[in-house]
Amino acid sequence: MNVFPKVIIFFTKSEQTERMLVLFFLTLAKTSCYFLANSEKAVLSML
Repeated sequence: MNVFPKVIIFFTKSEQTERMLVLFFLTLAKTSCYFLANSEKAVLSML
């Protein structure tokens, strides 16, 4: 009962899901960069 490869195939076949995943990861990257920049500023202001 290995469902994982089937799930991957399903996701790669579905273009809409692929786009949503890409958007999700882009948003995630932007947010993490934003938080990193802000925490850096916060640390610098504390010094």
